[in-house]
Amino acid sequence: MPDDLPSPIPKELRDAFWGAIGAYSAWHHRQPEPEVSLYHRPTAISSICDSVSIHDGPMPDSLWLHLETVTRGSEQLPEDRSYRSGARFLGRLIKVKKGLFDRITRG
Repeated sequence: MPDDLPSPIPKELRDAFWGAIGAYSAWHHRQPEPEVSLYHRPTAISSICDSVSIHDGPMPDSLWLHLETVTRGSEQLPEDRSYRSGARFLGRLIKVKKGLFDRITRG
């Protein structure tokens, strides 16, 4: 396989990203960042996004719809429906929510 072709995203990482989207949805800004399982280890949802963001392949429609539904009302979704774009988009939203939590816990 040539180096310039995107490598497929591992099923475990794809499933963890699905879980990260759901965990983001249920996350209240007064709580610490949620974790989901990746390779049977608890992993922060921002770390899941970091791992997913290196994959260029297109997200399946069901995963994109899950992301769209959970993040409705926030900033505009990227036009590019790649894992990279979706993960970076969710990562930005997580960063904002983590900032709120940090300000609340410090205040």
